[in-house]
Amino acid sequence: MPPIIGVAVFLFFAFIIPSTSFSASNNFVNHNHDANAEKNPVEVSQIYQSKSWEGDAKEKLGSLVVTENYIDSDNSCEFCTLVDYTPSVQGVTGMSYVDDKGFDLTNAKRVTFYVIGLSGDATIKFMVAGKNLDKKSDDISNQGIFKNQKFAETTQSMSLGNDWKKLEIDVSKDDLKNITHPFAFEIKSKGTGEVAFYIKYIIYDSKTANKPLPTV
Repeated sequence: MPPIIGVAVFLFFAFIIPSTSFSASNNFVNHNHDANAEKNPVEVSQIYQSKSWEGDAKEKLGSLVVTENYIDSDNSCEFCTLVDYTPSVQGVTGMSYVDDKGFDLTNAKRVTFYVIGLSGDATIKFMVAGKNLDKKSDDISNQGIFKNQKFAETTQSMSLGNDWKKLEIDVSKDDLKNITHPFAFEIKSKGTGEVAFYIKYIIYDSKTANKPLPTV
């Protein structure tokens, strides 16, 4: 190829093809060492890649199984999360999304998610905006099964119905810097039977909560 034509081809592609970059944060967030708070909305499972386990799930492997990207078209579950709990010795279990570096979610005013019960007799609490405890200064009383974290908001215990519900938790008055545990749940079984439910679209956004769940 003559040099002049080669240069022309290079310039053509340089101008018409925009550069594309990808990051683990899907352009939503950056870690706390950045100057600005994270942009909303933030889908929890996209940026918090790890999970922590408590209660039966921590003591007995396989008692709590969390399957993401689950598909059940009969129950309007397209890439949702299946939570399946078989009660063991403690009769209580829990899971939290986690990133020990933490994210600054200051721009958010609420957390929304959808949930539907499938089987079992249990009560469930949801927790949001959690941080690792500083045991020297933080009040560690009444932490439930999450002994090393403190959550800004914890819902009252509830039973799940067999239809999808959109739930909201108000976080507009909470300190959302350095959030290491953005979303967690605690399941307390009332018997020995399997407990299962679906959950999807766990999102922090900047909208005002319309009908937030009561918290304790």
